[in-house]
Amino acid sequence: MPVQPNPKKNEIAEIISDLFPELKERNCSATIGEQTSIYRQKTLLKTLKKVRLRVEDWGLTLKTPPLKFVIHFMENCSLEDSEDNTLIDMYKNLLISSATDYQPQNNIFVRILNEIGPDEIKIFQLIAYSHLNKDSMGFYTVEACHVDDSSSFWDEPTALYAIKNTIDALEFEFTDDAPFHLLEKHFMKSYQKPGTIITSFQISKEVKNSIQYEIIYDQPYWEENIYFFDSISVNILKSFGLINELSPQEYFFGEYRIAIDVCFITSLGASFYQACGIQERQT
Repeated sequence: MPVQPNPKKNEIAEIISDLFPELKERNCSATIGEQTSIYRQKTLLKTLKKVRLRVEDWGLTLKTPPLKFVIHFMENCSLEDSEDNTLIDMYKNLLISSATDYQPQNNIFVRILNEIGPDEIKIFQLIAYSHLNKDSMGFYTVEACHVDDSSSFWDEPTALYAIKNTIDALEFEFTDDAPFHLLEKHFMKSYQKPGTIITSFQISKEVKNSIQYEIIYDQPYWEENIYFFDSISVNILKSFGLINELSPQEYFFGEYRIAIDVCFITSLGASFYQACGIQERQT
């Protein structure tokens, strides 16, 4: 059956012209609209309508991003599933970010959006929000995340300081029957912040006359979310430089050893988070 002409085939060009008059003056808006096939117009049109609605609601003033970004954005956005509202919202936010405060890395973010899928988005979102509570409407109930702080915090000396600070705060003494769960929960409360997820907290004791250690307390946090079982998705995010891991790190206190695994958002990941607005929240 032949494909019927789309009666709104010029609507994409019209919205682009409305958002970025400079492109109309350069005769680019119509060209962009014509290059998008009928099969792909639906997603791009849906995204642009969301952008226009947000601009009108918030009274934003847009500045045309570089043409190489616009072309790249429209091409990749049009390839996405029109029913994937999460990804469409990320494209929407990226275009608005680029038209209000354009940054060179936004070109990279277009490619990343084109490469990642639902599992990668959910993992990234989980790290960004770090198990924070939701209200009855499903919104996170904290103020704006400071995910950009996470990349500068987690290194070996700082992690050791965090553990020592937790031990000192609790006046904790290591014995075989010590309340290790209190040590773990105090550490989690103090240091698992937006942009960071502690994936494992383990305490072991040296076996006498041996170089081996026996695990006496183990709390794996990976199991709290099935998406962390997909190491491929984690590695995809790492390959794009959006997240990194402090894994594993071991710290010794007499005959006891504390081992922690941490996954955190990098500085590039923080920029990606801010530009694409992974999830809008109440503040």
